[in-house]
Amino acid sequence: LGDIYATKARILFKLDRPGEAVGNLVRATNLQPGYQPAYAQLSDYYLKTGQKVKAISILEQGVAHNRNPILLLKKLERLGKPFRGTPGSALPAPKTTGKTDHSPVPAAKNQS
Repeated sequence: LGDIYATKARILFKLDRPGEAVGNLVRATNLQPGYQPAYAQLSDYYLKTGQKVKAISILEQGVAHNRNPILLLKKLERLGKPFRGTPGSALPAPKTTGKTDHSPVPAAKNQS
């Protein structure tokens, strides 16, 4: 769903309807928090309108919702604000099965 709202936002920006476009991008990030292009588009808009602090904030939110946010991290670096947290920190911890591998380790062969 995030890609649909991001595409709609691109069209709305071209139609000079930025308020609606931003609303669609926010909706995209709410519905699909890991969808990096929506955060990237939002930050580009905020930069274009002179809202650098807001652009950095939205990128940091995107990084917090992604385990591998390469695009967003690069944008933050270009803005002179490298991310200092842990990517994916807003995501739930991965589920574990609680099982531990107790398989025997093969003995090393003596090569004398």
